[in-house]
Amino acid sequence: VFLNITENALKFNKKNGEVIVKCYIVQGNIITEIKDTGIGIRKKYHKLIFDRFFQVQSSSKRGYRGSGIGLSLCLEIIRYFDGDIKVRSTGKNGSTFIIQLPEK
Repeated sequence: VFLNITENALKFNKKNGEVIVKCYIVQGNIITEIKDTGIGIRKKYHKLIFDRFFQVQSSSKRGYRGSGIGLSLCLEIIRYFDGDIKVRSTGKNGSTFIIQLPEK
């Protein structure tokens, strides 16, 4: 899960961009944030990117290839462990994926 999201952050980042990973515990939950300074994801795609085989069309124009199953599998695995994943992005200035898993 973490490898897939980090690889996406690197793949869709800008030249000389950054990827920042933060981990902390809040009210019995382990929170991991993976933030990049890349191309971002428009709000209308925030839920769709977790659908199997969905790919944001602009990414194919940029020469990125993939199967579109990575984030859907991440969501399934995270939910199996009673967790959740969300994305924050304006569609311009990078994206932050927030993963929440129970501490125990």
